Amino acid sequence: MKKAIASAVILTAVLCISGNLWAYSGDGDGSAGNPYQIANVADFQQLTIDDPNWNMSFILTADINLAGVTLTPVGNSSTEFTGVFDGNDNIISNAVINQPGSDYVGLFGYVGIGGQIRNLGVEDHNITGRDRVGGLVGMNDSGTITGCYATGSVTGTIYVGGLVGYNEGGLTSCYATGSVTGDGLVGGLVGYNYYGTLTACYATGSVSGFDYVGGLVGYNYYGTLTACYATGSVTGTVSGERIGGLVGWNNDGTLTACYATGSVTGNSSVGGLVGYNYDGTLTACYATGSVTGTDFVGGLVGYNYYGTLTACYATGSVTGTDDVGGLVGWNHVDSTITDCFWDTQTCLPATVGVGEGPSTGVTGKTTAEMKTLSTFTDAGWDFASVWAMPLGQYYPVLFLRQMGDLNSDARVDMFDFAIFAENWLEGI
Repeated sequence: MKKAIASAVILTAVLCISGNLWAYSGDGDGSAGNPYQIANVADFQQLTIDDPNWNMSFILTADINLAGVTLTPVGNSSTEFTGVFDGNDNIISNAVINQPGSDYVGLFGYVGIGGQIRNLGVEDHNITGRDRVGGLVGMNDSGTITGCYATGSVTGTIYVGGLVGYNEGGLTSCYATGSVTGDGLVGGLVGYNYYGTLTACYATGSVSGFDYVGGLVGYNYYGTLTACYATGSVTGTVSGERIGGLVGWNNDGTLTACYATGSVTGNSSVGGLVGYNYDGTLTACYATGSVTGTDFVGGLVGYNYYGTLTACYATGSVTGTDDVGGLVGWNHVDSTITDCFWDTQTCLPATVGVGEGPSTGVTGKTTAEMKTLSTFTDAGWDFASVWAMPLGQYYPVLFLRQMGDLNSDARVDMFDFAIFAENWLEGI
Protein backbone atom coordinates (compact mmCIF):
# COMPACT_ATOMS: atom_id res chain seq x y z
CA MET A 1 0.00 0.00 0.00
CA LYS A 2 2.82 2.37 0.91
CA LYS A 3 4.51 1.56 -2.41
CA ALA A 4 1.29 2.41 -4.29
CA ILE A 5 0.97 5.77 -2.53
CA ALA A 6 4.62 6.54 -3.18
CA SER A 7 4.20 5.67 -6.87
CA ALA A 8 1.16 7.96 -7.14
CA VAL A 9 3.06 10.83 -5.54
CA ILE A 10 5.98 10.34 -7.91
CA LEU A 11 3.64 10.17 -10.92
CA THR A 12 1.85 13.35 -9.81
CA ALA A 13 5.17 15.13 -9.38
CA VAL A 14 6.32 14.05 -12.83
CA LEU A 15 3.09 15.26 -14.43
CA CYS A 16 3.29 18.58 -12.58
CA ILE A 17 6.85 19.10 -13.79
CA SER A 18 5.80 18.29 -17.34
CA GLY A 19 3.02 20.89 -16.98
CA ASN A 20 0.18 18.62 -18.02
CA LEU A 21 -1.41 17.27 -14.85
CA TRP A 22 -4.79 16.93 -16.60
CA ALA A 23 -4.91 16.12 -20.29
CA TYR A 24 -7.05 18.30 -22.55
CA SER A 25 -10.01 16.47 -24.06
CA GLY A 26 -8.71 16.50 -27.62
CA ASP A 27 -5.48 15.39 -29.19
CA GLY A 28 -2.40 17.61 -29.19
CA ASP A 29 0.92 17.93 -27.44
CA GLY A 30 1.17 21.74 -27.23
CA SER A 31 3.65 22.10 -30.07
CA ALA A 32 3.17 24.60 -32.89
CA GLY A 33 2.31 21.78 -35.28
CA ASN A 34 0.07 19.90 -32.87
CA PRO A 35 -1.46 22.38 -30.40
CA TYR A 36 -3.49 21.42 -27.35
CA GLN A 37 -7.18 21.36 -28.33
CA ILE A 38 -9.65 23.42 -26.33
CA ALA A 39 -13.04 21.87 -27.06
CA ASN A 40 -15.28 22.62 -24.09
CA VAL A 41 -15.74 24.53 -20.84
CA ALA A 42 -13.63 22.09 -18.84
CA ASP A 43 -10.73 22.50 -21.26
CA PHE A 44 -10.83 26.28 -20.97
CA GLN A 45 -11.07 26.10 -17.18
CA GLN A 46 -7.98 23.93 -17.21
CA LEU A 47 -6.17 26.48 -19.38
CA THR A 48 -6.83 29.20 -16.80
CA ILE A 49 -4.82 27.27 -14.18
CA ASP A 50 -2.35 25.47 -16.45
CA ASP A 51 0.38 28.09 -16.02
CA PRO A 52 3.29 25.67 -16.72
CA ASN A 53 1.91 25.37 -20.24
CA TRP A 54 1.26 29.05 -20.90
CA ASN A 55 4.22 29.05 -23.30
CA MET A 56 2.66 26.32 -25.48
CA SER A 57 0.25 26.36 -28.43
CA PHE A 58 -3.52 25.96 -28.16
CA ILE A 59 -6.39 25.82 -30.65
CA LEU A 60 -10.10 26.33 -30.00
CA THR A 61 -12.06 23.63 -31.82
CA ALA A 62 -15.61 24.73 -30.97
CA ASP A 63 -17.61 27.66 -29.61
CA ILE A 64 -17.61 27.78 -25.82
CA ASN A 65 -20.31 29.29 -23.59
CA LEU A 66 -18.83 30.29 -20.22
CA ALA A 67 -22.10 31.43 -18.64
CA GLY A 68 -22.09 30.74 -14.90
CA VAL A 69 -18.44 29.66 -14.89
CA THR A 70 -16.04 31.15 -12.34
CA LEU A 71 -12.98 32.40 -14.22
CA THR A 72 -9.53 33.77 -13.61
CA PRO A 73 -7.46 35.32 -16.41
CA VAL A 74 -5.04 33.26 -18.49
CA GLY A 75 -1.63 34.82 -17.79
CA ASN A 76 -0.61 37.17 -15.00
CA SER A 77 2.32 39.35 -13.96
CA SER A 78 4.06 36.33 -12.39
CA THR A 79 3.55 33.93 -15.29
CA GLU A 80 2.83 35.61 -18.61
CA PHE A 81 1.07 33.90 -21.47
CA THR A 82 3.79 33.64 -24.13
CA GLY A 83 2.26 30.85 -26.17
CA VAL A 84 -0.14 30.82 -29.10
CA PHE A 85 -3.93 30.75 -28.79
CA ASP A 86 -5.66 30.19 -32.13
CA GLY A 87 -9.40 30.80 -31.86
CA ASN A 88 -9.83 29.05 -35.20
CA ASP A 89 -12.70 31.49 -35.97
CA ASN A 90 -14.67 30.23 -32.98
CA ILE A 91 -16.38 32.24 -30.23
CA ILE A 92 -16.06 32.34 -26.45
CA SER A 93 -19.25 33.83 -25.01
CA ASN A 94 -20.69 35.04 -21.71
CA ALA A 95 -17.41 35.21 -19.81
CA VAL A 96 -17.69 37.09 -16.51
CA ILE A 97 -14.63 38.17 -14.55
CA ASN A 98 -15.35 40.41 -11.58
CA GLN A 99 -12.10 41.49 -9.94
CA PRO A 100 -12.48 45.23 -9.17
CA GLY A 101 -9.45 45.21 -6.88
CA SER A 102 -7.10 43.41 -9.28
CA ASP A 103 -4.80 44.43 -12.15
CA TYR A 104 -4.17 42.63 -15.45
CA VAL A 105 -7.76 41.55 -15.95
CA GLY A 106 -9.22 40.12 -19.14
CA LEU A 107 -9.90 36.74 -20.65
CA PHE A 108 -6.12 36.81 -20.96
CA GLY A 109 -4.65 38.83 -18.12
CA TYR A 110 -1.06 39.23 -19.32
CA VAL A 111 0.34 38.38 -22.76
CA GLY A 112 4.13 38.53 -22.87
CA ILE A 113 6.84 38.62 -25.51
CA GLY A 114 6.13 36.14 -28.28
CA GLY A 115 2.54 35.59 -27.19
CA GLN A 116 -0.05 35.38 -29.94
CA ILE A 117 -3.85 35.43 -29.96
CA ARG A 118 -5.59 35.14 -33.29
CA ASN A 119 -8.92 34.48 -34.98
CA LEU A 120 -10.98 34.67 -31.80
CA GLY A 121 -14.34 36.22 -31.02
CA VAL A 122 -15.29 37.12 -27.45
CA GLU A 123 -18.98 37.91 -27.17
CA ASP A 124 -21.32 39.18 -24.44
CA HIS A 125 -18.61 39.29 -21.79
CA ASN A 126 -18.59 41.38 -18.63
CA ILE A 127 -15.07 42.20 -17.45
CA THR A 128 -14.36 44.26 -14.34
CA GLY A 129 -10.93 45.04 -12.93
CA ARG A 130 -8.79 47.89 -11.60
CA ASP A 131 -5.75 48.69 -13.80
CA ARG A 132 -4.90 47.21 -17.20
CA VAL A 133 -8.33 45.83 -17.99
CA GLY A 134 -9.52 44.65 -21.41
CA GLY A 135 -12.30 42.64 -22.99
CA LEU A 136 -9.74 40.20 -24.39
CA VAL A 137 -6.37 41.15 -22.87
CA GLY A 138 -5.51 43.20 -19.82
CA MET A 139 -1.81 43.71 -20.62
CA ASN A 140 -0.22 43.04 -24.02
CA ASP A 141 3.54 43.26 -23.52
CA SER A 142 4.99 42.86 -27.03
CA GLY A 143 2.55 40.16 -28.09
CA THR A 144 0.51 40.10 -31.30
CA ILE A 145 -3.27 39.99 -31.60
CA THR A 146 -4.75 39.34 -35.04
CA GLY A 147 -8.30 38.93 -36.30
CA CYS A 148 -9.92 39.16 -32.87
CA TYR A 149 -12.97 40.98 -31.55
CA ALA A 150 -14.89 41.64 -28.33
CA THR A 151 -18.52 42.70 -27.92
CA GLY A 152 -19.21 42.94 -24.20
CA SER A 153 -18.75 45.57 -21.49
CA VAL A 154 -15.49 46.47 -19.76
CA THR A 155 -15.09 48.45 -16.54
CA GLY A 156 -11.95 49.53 -14.72
CA THR A 157 -10.02 52.42 -13.25
CA ILE A 158 -7.07 53.20 -15.55
CA TYR A 159 -5.68 51.58 -18.71
CA VAL A 160 -9.11 50.28 -19.73
CA GLY A 161 -9.92 49.14 -23.28
CA GLY A 162 -12.69 47.33 -25.11
CA LEU A 163 -10.17 44.78 -26.39
CA VAL A 164 -6.85 45.55 -24.67
CA GLY A 165 -6.22 47.62 -21.57
CA TYR A 166 -2.48 48.34 -22.01
CA ASN A 167 -0.86 47.62 -25.36
CA GLU A 168 2.85 47.51 -26.20
CA GLY A 169 2.42 45.09 -29.08
CA GLY A 170 0.69 44.79 -32.43
CA LEU A 171 -3.03 44.60 -33.21
CA THR A 172 -4.20 43.83 -36.75
CA SER A 173 -7.78 43.53 -38.04
CA CYS A 174 -9.33 43.67 -34.58
CA TYR A 175 -12.42 45.42 -33.25
CA ALA A 176 -14.57 46.01 -30.19
CA THR A 177 -18.22 47.03 -29.98
CA GLY A 178 -19.12 47.07 -26.29
CA SER A 179 -19.24 49.91 -23.77
CA VAL A 180 -16.05 50.85 -21.93
CA THR A 181 -15.97 52.77 -18.66
CA GLY A 182 -13.07 53.93 -16.51
CA ASP A 183 -11.39 56.91 -14.90
CA GLY A 184 -8.33 57.63 -17.05
CA LEU A 185 -6.66 56.25 -20.19
CA VAL A 186 -9.86 54.71 -21.50
CA GLY A 187 -10.42 53.64 -25.11
CA GLY A 188 -13.02 51.82 -27.15
CA LEU A 189 -10.34 49.37 -28.32
CA VAL A 190 -7.18 50.16 -26.31
CA GLY A 191 -6.81 52.19 -23.14
CA TYR A 192 -3.08 52.96 -23.42
CA ASN A 193 -1.11 52.31 -26.60
CA TYR A 194 2.60 52.49 -25.71
CA TYR A 195 4.72 52.28 -28.87
CA GLY A 196 2.11 49.82 -30.14
CA THR A 197 0.87 49.35 -33.69
CA LEU A 198 -2.81 49.23 -34.64
CA THR A 199 -3.65 48.37 -38.25
CA ALA A 200 -7.14 48.09 -39.74
CA CYS A 201 -8.81 48.16 -36.33
CA TYR A 202 -12.01 49.82 -35.15
CA ALA A 203 -14.37 50.37 -32.23
CA THR A 204 -18.07 51.22 -32.20
CA GLY A 205 -19.07 51.19 -28.53
CA SER A 206 -19.63 54.11 -26.18
CA VAL A 207 -16.64 55.19 -24.09
CA SER A 208 -16.59 57.29 -20.93
CA GLY A 209 -13.95 58.43 -18.43
CA PHE A 210 -12.43 61.43 -16.65
CA ASP A 211 -9.20 62.01 -18.60
CA TYR A 212 -7.39 60.70 -21.70
CA VAL A 213 -10.50 59.17 -23.27
CA GLY A 214 -10.85 58.15 -26.93
CA GLY A 215 -13.26 56.29 -29.14
CA LEU A 216 -10.43 53.94 -30.19
CA VAL A 217 -7.44 54.75 -27.94
CA GLY A 218 -7.38 56.73 -24.72
CA TYR A 219 -3.65 57.61 -24.74
CA ASN A 220 -1.47 56.97 -27.78
CA TYR A 221 2.22 57.31 -26.81
CA TYR A 222 4.53 57.00 -29.84
CA GLY A 223 2.04 54.54 -31.26
CA THR A 224 1.12 54.04 -34.92
CA LEU A 225 -2.50 53.84 -36.05
CA THR A 226 -3.18 53.03 -39.71
CA ALA A 227 -6.58 52.60 -41.39
CA CYS A 228 -8.43 52.68 -38.07
CA TYR A 229 -11.73 54.26 -37.05
CA ALA A 230 -14.23 54.75 -34.25
CA THR A 231 -17.96 55.44 -34.43
CA GLY A 232 -19.15 55.36 -30.82
CA SER A 233 -19.95 58.31 -28.58
CA VAL A 234 -17.15 59.51 -26.30
CA THR A 235 -17.90 61.26 -23.01
CA GLY A 236 -15.51 62.98 -20.64
CA THR A 237 -17.08 62.83 -17.21
CA VAL A 238 -16.33 65.22 -14.29
CA SER A 239 -13.32 67.30 -15.48
CA GLY A 240 -13.43 65.67 -18.91
CA GLU A 241 -10.01 66.65 -20.29
CA ARG A 242 -8.24 65.32 -23.39
CA ILE A 243 -11.27 63.71 -24.97
CA GLY A 244 -11.25 62.63 -28.64
CA GLY A 245 -13.48 60.78 -31.07
CA LEU A 246 -10.56 58.51 -31.99
CA VAL A 247 -7.73 59.34 -29.54
CA GLY A 248 -7.86 61.31 -26.31
CA TRP A 249 -4.14 62.24 -26.13
CA ASN A 250 -1.83 61.63 -29.08
CA ASN A 251 1.73 62.01 -27.77
CA ASP A 252 4.24 61.79 -30.66
CA GLY A 253 1.96 59.24 -32.28
CA THR A 254 1.24 58.78 -35.98
CA LEU A 255 -2.31 58.53 -37.34
CA THR A 256 -2.71 57.73 -41.03
CA ALA A 257 -5.97 57.17 -42.92
CA CYS A 258 -8.08 57.22 -39.75
CA TYR A 259 -11.47 58.71 -38.94
CA ALA A 260 -14.12 59.13 -36.26
CA THR A 261 -17.85 59.72 -36.59
CA GLY A 262 -19.19 59.61 -33.03
CA SER A 263 -20.24 62.55 -30.87
CA VAL A 264 -17.62 63.83 -28.42
CA THR A 265 -18.38 65.62 -25.16
CA GLY A 266 -15.95 66.91 -22.55
CA ASN A 267 -14.56 69.97 -20.88
CA SER A 268 -11.06 70.94 -22.04
CA SER A 269 -9.05 69.79 -25.07
CA VAL A 270 -11.92 68.11 -26.87
CA GLY A 271 -11.69 67.09 -30.53
CA GLY A 272 -13.71 65.17 -33.08
CA LEU A 273 -10.66 63.01 -33.83
CA VAL A 274 -8.01 63.90 -31.22
CA GLY A 275 -8.47 65.78 -27.97
CA TYR A 276 -4.83 66.81 -27.42
CA ASN A 277 -2.27 66.32 -30.20
CA TYR A 278 1.20 66.68 -28.67
CA ASP A 279 3.86 66.59 -31.40
CA GLY A 280 1.75 64.01 -33.21
CA THR A 281 1.26 63.53 -36.93
CA LEU A 282 -2.17 63.22 -38.56
CA THR A 283 -2.29 62.44 -42.28
CA ALA A 284 -5.40 61.83 -44.39
CA CYS A 285 -7.77 61.79 -41.42
CA TYR A 286 -11.24 63.19 -40.80
CA ALA A 287 -13.98 63.59 -38.21
CA THR A 288 -17.72 64.07 -38.70
CA GLY A 289 -19.21 63.85 -35.21
CA SER A 290 -20.49 66.73 -33.10
CA VAL A 291 -18.02 68.13 -30.56
CA THR A 292 -19.00 69.87 -27.33
CA GLY A 293 -16.72 71.31 -24.66
CA THR A 294 -15.67 74.43 -22.82
CA ASP A 295 -12.21 75.42 -23.99
CA PHE A 296 -9.81 74.16 -26.68
CA VAL A 297 -12.59 72.59 -28.73
CA GLY A 298 -12.12 71.59 -32.39
CA GLY A 299 -13.90 69.61 -35.06
CA LEU A 300 -10.75 67.58 -35.68
CA VAL A 301 -8.31 68.47 -32.87
CA GLY A 302 -8.98 70.31 -29.63
CA TYR A 303 -5.40 71.32 -28.74
CA ASN A 304 -2.63 71.02 -31.34
CA TYR A 305 0.80 71.47 -29.72
CA TYR A 306 3.71 71.14 -32.18
CA GLY A 307 1.49 68.78 -34.16
CA THR A 308 1.42 68.18 -37.91
CA LEU A 309 -1.88 67.91 -39.79
CA THR A 310 -1.90 67.10 -43.51
CA ALA A 311 -4.86 66.56 -45.85
CA CYS A 312 -7.47 66.32 -43.11
CA TYR A 313 -11.00 67.67 -42.69
CA ALA A 314 -13.87 68.08 -40.23
CA THR A 315 -17.63 68.49 -40.74
CA GLY A 316 -19.26 68.07 -37.31
CA SER A 317 -20.87 70.85 -35.29
CA VAL A 318 -18.47 72.39 -32.75
CA THR A 319 -19.67 74.08 -29.57
CA GLY A 320 -17.58 75.67 -26.82
CA THR A 321 -16.75 78.83 -24.89
CA ASP A 322 -13.07 79.63 -25.47
CA ASP A 323 -10.71 78.72 -28.31
CA VAL A 324 -13.25 77.00 -30.52
CA GLY A 325 -12.53 76.09 -34.14
CA GLY A 326 -14.17 74.14 -36.93
CA LEU A 327 -10.92 72.23 -37.44
CA VAL A 328 -8.68 73.05 -34.46
CA GLY A 329 -9.52 74.73 -31.17
CA TRP A 330 -6.01 75.92 -30.24
CA ASN A 331 -2.99 75.70 -32.56
CA HIS A 332 0.59 76.31 -31.36
CA VAL A 333 2.67 78.67 -33.46
CA ASP A 334 5.17 75.89 -34.27
CA SER A 335 2.51 73.43 -35.39
CA THR A 336 2.09 72.69 -39.10
CA ILE A 337 -1.21 72.42 -40.94
CA THR A 338 -1.25 71.71 -44.68
CA ASP A 339 -4.16 71.39 -47.11
CA CYS A 340 -6.85 70.89 -44.46
CA PHE A 341 -10.52 71.86 -44.67
CA TRP A 342 -13.58 72.42 -42.52
CA ASP A 343 -17.23 72.80 -43.47
CA THR A 344 -18.29 76.37 -42.68
CA GLN A 345 -21.98 75.40 -42.67
CA THR A 346 -22.10 72.14 -40.71
CA CYS A 347 -19.38 73.01 -38.16
CA LEU A 348 -21.54 75.80 -36.75
CA PRO A 349 -21.69 77.35 -34.20
CA ALA A 350 -17.90 77.42 -34.69
CA THR A 351 -17.15 80.57 -36.70
CA VAL A 352 -13.51 80.03 -37.63
CA GLY A 353 -11.35 77.10 -38.72
CA VAL A 354 -8.83 77.65 -35.91
CA GLY A 355 -10.02 79.08 -32.62
CA GLU A 356 -6.65 80.40 -31.45
CA GLY A 357 -3.24 80.41 -33.13
CA PRO A 358 -2.00 80.42 -36.74
CA SER A 359 -4.53 79.24 -39.30
CA THR A 360 -2.25 78.79 -42.31
CA GLY A 361 -3.14 75.64 -44.24
CA VAL A 362 -6.76 75.65 -43.06
CA THR A 363 -9.50 76.49 -45.55
CA GLY A 364 -13.20 76.82 -44.85
CA LYS A 365 -15.58 75.59 -47.55
CA THR A 366 -19.34 75.42 -47.93
CA THR A 367 -21.02 72.03 -47.80
CA ALA A 368 -21.42 72.03 -51.57
CA GLU A 369 -17.72 72.78 -52.04
CA MET A 370 -16.78 70.07 -49.53
CA LYS A 371 -18.68 67.61 -51.72
CA THR A 372 -16.91 68.70 -54.89
CA LEU A 373 -13.95 66.62 -56.02
CA SER A 374 -11.93 69.52 -57.37
CA THR A 375 -11.83 71.16 -53.93
CA PHE A 376 -9.46 68.42 -52.85
CA THR A 377 -7.69 67.49 -56.06
CA ASP A 378 -6.70 71.15 -56.46
CA ALA A 379 -5.04 70.83 -53.03
CA GLY A 380 -3.11 67.76 -54.17
CA TRP A 381 -5.06 65.11 -52.27
CA ASP A 382 -4.37 61.55 -53.45
CA PHE A 383 -7.52 60.11 -54.99
CA ALA A 384 -5.64 57.25 -56.61
CA SER A 385 -4.78 55.25 -53.50
CA VAL A 386 -5.86 57.17 -50.36
CA TRP A 387 -9.14 58.99 -50.92
CA ALA A 388 -12.36 58.28 -52.83
CA MET A 389 -15.47 60.32 -53.59
CA PRO A 390 -18.60 58.15 -53.05
CA LEU A 391 -21.33 57.99 -55.62
CA GLY A 392 -23.66 60.96 -55.35
CA GLN A 393 -23.07 64.09 -53.28
CA TYR A 394 -20.89 63.01 -50.36
CA TYR A 395 -17.73 64.08 -48.60
CA PRO A 396 -14.43 62.34 -49.38
CA VAL A 397 -13.95 58.99 -47.68
CA LEU A 398 -10.87 56.90 -47.23
CA PHE A 399 -10.17 54.44 -49.99
CA LEU A 400 -9.47 51.80 -47.34
CA ARG A 401 -12.96 52.00 -45.85
CA GLN A 402 -15.17 48.91 -45.77
CA MET A 403 -16.06 47.68 -49.24
CA GLY A 404 -19.55 48.82 -50.23
CA ASP A 405 -19.85 51.51 -47.54
CA LEU A 406 -20.91 54.21 -49.99
CA ASN A 407 -22.14 56.75 -47.44
CA SER A 408 -19.22 56.24 -45.04
CA ASP A 409 -21.30 55.39 -41.98
CA ALA A 410 -19.18 52.33 -41.10
CA ARG A 411 -21.98 49.98 -42.22
CA VAL A 412 -23.00 48.25 -45.41
CA ASP A 413 -26.79 48.22 -45.58
CA MET A 414 -29.83 49.23 -47.63
CA PHE A 415 -28.84 52.89 -47.51
CA ASP A 416 -25.68 52.03 -49.46
CA PHE A 417 -27.73 49.98 -51.91
CA ALA A 418 -30.08 52.95 -52.42
CA ILE A 419 -27.09 55.15 -53.34
CA PHE A 420 -25.83 52.46 -55.70
CA ALA A 421 -29.24 52.11 -57.38
CA GLU A 422 -29.74 55.87 -57.68
CA ASN A 423 -26.40 56.32 -59.42
CA TRP A 424 -26.40 53.17 -61.52
CA LEU A 425 -24.20 53.62 -64.61
CA GLU A 426 -23.30 57.17 -63.62
CA GLY A 427 -19.79 58.49 -63.06
CA ILE A 428 -18.43 59.70 -59.76
